[in-house]
Amino acid sequence: MDRAASPGYGEPKPAHLTLSRYILEEFKGDDQQMSFILNGISVAAKVIANAVQHYGIKPEGGLSGRFSHGDNKLDELAADVLLNALSFSQKVGLVVLDKHEKPYTYESDEGQPPRKYAVVSDALDGSTNVGCNISVGTTFGIYRSTGGKQATLDDVLQPGSKMCCAGYVLYGSATVMMLSKGAGVQSFVMDPDYGEFVMTSKDVKIPDPSMQIYSINSGNSEFWDEPTKEFIRWTKGQPKPYLARYIGSMVSDVHRTMICGGIFMYPSDKRFPSGKLRLVCECVPLAYLVEQAGGMASNGYQRILDVPPKDTFQTQPIFLGCRRDVSQVVSYYSFQQQRSADGSAAGPTEGSAAKRHRY
Repeated sequence: MDRAASPGYGEPKPAHLTLSRYILEEFKGDDQQMSFILNGISVAAKVIANAVQHYGIKPEGGLSGRFSHGDNKLDELAADVLLNALSFSQKVGLVVLDKHEKPYTYESDEGQPPRKYAVVSDALDGSTNVGCNISVGTTFGIYRSTGGKQATLDDVLQPGSKMCCAGYVLYGSATVMMLSKGAGVQSFVMDPDYGEFVMTSKDVKIPDPSMQIYSINSGNSEFWDEPTKEFIRWTKGQPKPYLARYIGSMVSDVHRTMICGGIFMYPSDKRFPSGKLRLVCECVPLAYLVEQAGGMASNGYQRILDVPPKDTFQTQPIFLGCRRDVSQVVSYYSFQQQRSADGSAAGPTEGSAAKRHRY
């Protein structure tokens, strides 16, 4: 007897789409070479997830103990694993890692085509929190060189809108990957029984209406600029005041924003007038995903993905999340700019500046 058709068994359940199969099906033609890169990132993510999960038992990272000295050993392990995976793909010619002084370059073997892709990444965002068992993550973005040439630093020093793929991996109660190649956001969760990422959503969208949540380090409130203070006062004056939620690992805070809505903020302040988060490795990949999920990402005056980086160390203030909240923040910055220009006393209207961003 056919077990699936016999009484009591019901209809057979469809198999989950794995990340490997998704990459094989979706990255074809000009994008096919990216499949090697993404498969490499997925392997690196599994190794990093294992190291993070074993950190409390083996502080050297749960592997060989190669990075057993210094406070940044897990950071180094994650970077080493990611670099090895990207190099082995044979498609990546340049890698920029957050907190690393110089980019890593890889030449093609003799007789092989040029490595025309560049990858930017924060290999382990929020690593200082891992000792407290707080979720951490990996960000990544992929650029394609112009003209099919060997990737160079110039390929990443262009606005994030030129990026061809971005994602992050969250290492928490589950290991989650969010991925986009410019046609929506797909989510995958690591199935520990099979050691494989399986798809959980084909089209992740920030909820609309979103939950009323703001995420910001309130310990810095004394140093915030006036538009940020105005926005926080606005949230507290709503009929239903906003909830404050801040983890301190950017990937974790942005992941909650993607799932629940609201806004994540790391503004400029008196100590960091240009913001604190790195534009290339942190802000751009996450802004790319948020926009693909229907949200907005701004530095207050300009869309994050329109900002041309001057170098890989450039920092930016960032506000990203649902359109309702980010447009409201932008309206306060626009009002401040207008008031400085003409002395206007009129206040901003709700969401009045969203139309000035190209989304």
